Amino acid sequence: MIVDSYSPMRAVMIQGSVKLLEKGEEYREIYKLFHSKFAWVHRDPWKEGEAPFVKMTPTHKVSWGFRTR
Repeated sequence: MIVDSYSPMRAVMIQGSVKLLEKGEEYREIYKLFHSKFAWVHRDPWKEGEAPFVKMTPTHKVSWGFRTR
C-alpha cells in the first residue's frame, strides 16, 4: 500500500497500552537501532536510565485524509 503524502486534513490516531523502557536488554536493542539511524545521537549519546523509550502495543487505530493506491 502506498500512502499519498499530501492532504490538507489528515491524521492517524492509535490507542493501546504503553510501557516505558528505561533499562534492560529490550532497551539496549532499541537504543542500538536508534543510535544507528540518527547522527545527533552519536554526538549526544545517553546511558540507560537517562531517556526512556515508549513501547506501545496498539489495540485500535483510526486514520483519515489519506489516499491509498
